[in-house]
Amino acid sequence: MPNYLDVVYNKEKRPYTDYPSQLCSHLAEEFGMKKGQRLLDIGCGRGDFTKGFKGSKNLRRKLQNVKTWEEIEKVVKEIGSISDEF
Repeated sequence: MPNYLDVVYNKEKRPYTDYPSQLCSHLAEEFGMKKGQRLLDIGCGRGDFTKGFKGSKNLRRKLQNVKTWEEIEKVVKEIGSISDEF
C-alpha cells in the first residue's frame, strides 16, 4: 500500500516551491514576530510551512518534532501560555 504523503504530496504533482518560505516571512513580519519568540505549528503533510518558519530570519531556528498529544502538551507547558493575539 502506498504511503499517504507519497500519494497526496507527490513531488511531481505538487513540487516544492518557495511559497511557504515567502508566506512565513511575510507573516513573521506582519505580526512583528521577533527572534526568541516561539511558534507552535501543529501541522501535517511534508512540513513545508514548518520549514518556512524555521528559515525565517526573525524567528528562533529550532524545530521540535512532536508526534503525540502528550508531547504537544509538554511543549505548550514549556511555552507557558498560548497567545490568542494572532
